[in-house]
Amino acid sequence: MIKKYEDLIQIWVQKHLIYPRRAQKRRLQGIVLIRFTLSAKGKVTQAQIIEKAPYSILNKSALKTLQKAQPFPEFFTKMDKADKIFIIPIEYLSP
Repeated sequence: MIKKYEDLIQIWVQKHLIYPRRAQKRRLQGIVLIRFTLSAKGKVTQAQIIEKAPYSILNKSALKTLQKAQPFPEFFTKMDKADKIFIIPIEYLSP
């Protein structure tokens, strides 16, 4: 069972990860650190990259991943319903 909403968000993003085929074929790897604001209903209201991967294709893909992942799961029952800011790494690792 997932106890922290932050853990759920990280798993949710990885589940919806967009890893461009072109980047996979070229074995491009990197980690994009992204900051975003999430509403209680699961909508991303702001997003920005705070640490880029070495390849722009991965940076663009990270922002697309956040859009695709919407709506995020609603906040847990006991959580304050105000918008929350999250900072998470989005990892692109070739198999």
